[in-house]
Amino acid sequence: MPSITMILVEEFIRGVGLCLLVWCACGLISLVGALCYAELGTTISRSGGDYAYIMEAFGPLCAFLQLWVNLIVIRPTAQAVVALTFAYYTVQPLFPNCEPPAAAVSLLAALCISLLTFVNAMSVRAATVIQDLFTAAKLFALTAIIITGLALIGKGMLCTTLVFTL
Repeated sequence: MPSITMILVEEFIRGVGLCLLVWCACGLISLVGALCYAELGTTISRSGGDYAYIMEAFGPLCAFLQLWVNLIVIRPTAQAVVALTFAYYTVQPLFPNCEPPAAAVSLLAALCISLLTFVNAMSVRAATVIQDLFTAAKLFALTAIIITGLALIGKGMLCTTLVFTL
């Protein structure tokens, strides 16, 4: 059920140094993608993001199809995966010796999506505050992972396997 997280990366890589190396490599790949989007944004100055870029490169049919696939499949699926992952890791500590019930995870995920949809519909300002808080939490978590990994490497635990449990 869980998506790719630090726990799963560490489980398959087996070592603090290699984990940080994999995360840095993934960060570089993300950076290249962000730089490509920045280049597209400066080259094609029309509003519309992906739609405008595909319209310019491949024409209206491909742009229209991409827009609808994004609207109907990609975005809702991504939101569901994020909500299910959040719900799984939120419910998991309540069931330390077994898998959390799928119904509890699904209900919490649906509640999260519903709550965020409600907040966004009621107040864009409140949605912005929530988004800023979540972004700060993500940056804090990434900083904690990096500092912990560097501290363990500094202690000579380069190839030590960590045990992550929730």
